[in-house]
Amino acid sequence: MNLDHRAEFSLRESIEDDMGGTRDEWVLQFVEWVGVKYLRGTEAVMQARLDALEDGIYPLEAAQVTSLSQQTQLLSRLVDDLRTLTLSDAGQLKLRQQAVNLPELCLDVTSDLQARAQAQGVTLNFSVQGHAPAPFQGDPDRLRQIVLNLLENALRHARTQVQLTLLGSESSYHLH
Repeated sequence: MNLDHRAEFSLRESIEDDMGGTRDEWVLQFVEWVGVKYLRGTEAVMQARLDALEDGIYPLEAAQVTSLSQQTQLLSRLVDDLRTLTLSDAGQLKLRQQAVNLPELCLDVTSDLQARAQAQGVTLNFSVQGHAPAPFQGDPDRLRQIVLNLLENALRHARTQVQLTLLGSESSYHLH
């Protein structure tokens, strides 16, 4: 008899008995708890310190304010990503289907990242080539997240330029 398998089965049974649900439901609840209670609490403490710096309670040093602000933004994003991943893994991620104009969405994301690109000394460009199909049904928030992740990764590794090109045909798009 495989004892590892038996121990895993016993743990799963124990979790399901103690928590009143399946293991997947328990994992979903746990990860949401971590994301909402723990990480959001940490984010709140960091934001409180930032507010204290801005209010003059602590000596105001621009480098410290910038660092705390960036950490807070990153932590917030991690919490949101963790929740999205958990919901997706559990098959409970709700997609909001509506008409999406992908060229407009890409232009908006590119515009939002211009200041960051300039601060890094990187030129960030967006262009559309080919035929632009009509808007399609999709979740604009998830599509925006995909384009944002793509461009943030490119900016992280770029030395001088990032070029996002949307190639369109009558029935499809390709991002390069």
